[in-house]
Amino acid sequence: MRRHRSRCNACRACASPPCTGAWGAQSERHPPCFQPPCTRRYSRYREVDDCCSDDPPAEPALAEDGGLQPHKPRDPWFDNARAILIALVIVGHLIEQMGTRSSDALYTWIYAFHMPAFVLISGYLSKSFTASARQSKALVATLLVPYVVFRTIHEVERWLVTGGFSVKLFNPSFALWFLLALFVWRLATPILRVLRYPFILAVILFVTVPLDSSLGTTFTLGRIFGFLPYFVLGLVLRPEYFEILRRTWARWVGAGVLVLGAIPAWIYSPRLAHADLYLRGSYESAGHGWLDGALLRLLLLAIGITGTAAVLAVTSRAQTWCTVVGRNSLTVYLLQAAIIFPLNLQSLPGGAWGAAGTVTAAIAGVVLAAFLGSPLVERATHWMVRPPTGWLLRRAPEPA
Repeated sequence: MRRHRSRCNACRACASPPCTGAWGAQSERHPPCFQPPCTRRYSRYREVDDCCSDDPPAEPALAEDGGLQPHKPRDPWFDNARAILIALVIVGHLIEQMGTRSSDALYTWIYAFHMPAFVLISGYLSKSFTASARQSKALVATLLVPYVVFRTIHEVERWLVTGGFSVKLFNPSFALWFLLALFVWRLATPILRVLRYPFILAVILFVTVPLDSSLGTTFTLGRIFGFLPYFVLGLVLRPEYFEILRRTWARWVGAGVLVLGAIPAWIYSPRLAHADLYLRGSYESAGHGWLDGALLRLLLLAIGITGTAAVLAVTSRAQTWCTVVGRNSLTVYLLQAAIIFPLNLQSLPGGAWGAAGTVTAAIAGVVLAAFLGSPLVERATHWMVRPPTGWLLRRAPEPA
C-alpha cells in the first residue's frame, strides 16, 4: 500500500493531483486533501501509454469536506472495445491474401471501421497528454523504441523468407505504421488542444493532403493525415457523448448497424480497392481524380465514425476476460505482426479454401488474439514489447 508523497506532490501510482492545502504530518490519510492511501500498482510509463492507455483523468472533484475525491478507477469499457478491435486486426491480416469473394467482403467490412475506432479511442485517451518530461519519456519508451525493435525483427524475417534485406527505418513495414502515427499524434496533442476548430482543420488536411502526388509511406505521412480526423474527434469528444452509447437502445442500434453494414461490404468489395481503405496514398496513386477521391474519403470518414460508434455501443461494460486482452492490446498488436508478416511475404493458396477458409481464419484470429493477450504471454514478452530504456533516456525529474 502506497501513501501520497510528502509535501503535497502528486501520487505517482494513481496520478492523483497534489492538494492545495497546507502540508501537515504524514498519516494514514494525507491531512490536507484526505486522499486514501493508493493501492494501485505503479508503472514507470503509466502517464503515457500506447493505444492501451488508461482513461484520461477527469478534473478533480471536491468532496463535501473540501478535499479531493479519490481518483476514478479504470473503465473496462474501452479495454473490452480494444479486445474486439485487436481480434479484427488479426482476422483482417490473416484473410488479406485469400482472394475469395467472402474474404474480400469480410476484409472490406473490417477495414471500414476497425482502425478508425482504434485511432478515435487513442485520441480520447490522449486528453491528459501535455508533453511533460515524464510523458515524453514514456512516449519514446512505449512507442518509438518498440517500433525500432519490431522493424528490425521484420527485416530479419524478410531476409529469412526472401533473402532480401534493407534498412528503411522510417518506412514502416506491415502494421507498424500505427506506432509511428500515434507517436506523431501524441506529440501534436498540445497544439491540437489549443486550436479553436481542430476537427475541421483535420478534415481539411484529410482531403487536401492526397492532392500531392508524391505522398507515400515514408514516415507513414499518408496515414498520419488519413486517420488524423479520427484522432482529433476522440480528442475533442466529451465523456457525456460516450455515455449515450452505453444506453440499452444504443446497443441494439449498434448491432443493427454492424449487421446491415455487411450488405454494402459484400456488394462493393469487388469494386473497392484495398488501397482505398488504407488512406495512405495520393488520389493519383489510387487512380482517382481529386473530386471523386475527396468524396470517397469523406464517405469513408462517415462510415468509420458510424462503425466506431456501433462497436462501442455493442461492447460490454463489465470486467471480463476480454478486458485483459484489451489492456494488453499493444503486446497483441506487435506480436501478431511479427507472426503474420512472414506469411504475407509468401503466396499462400488461400483462394482454394472458399468460405470455409474465411471462417477458419476468423476463428483462428480470435483464438490468437486471446492467446497473445493473456497475462502469461504478456509477461514472457515484456522484455521485447517494452524493452529497457534506462541506457537511452534520462531520469524524469520529480515534481517540485
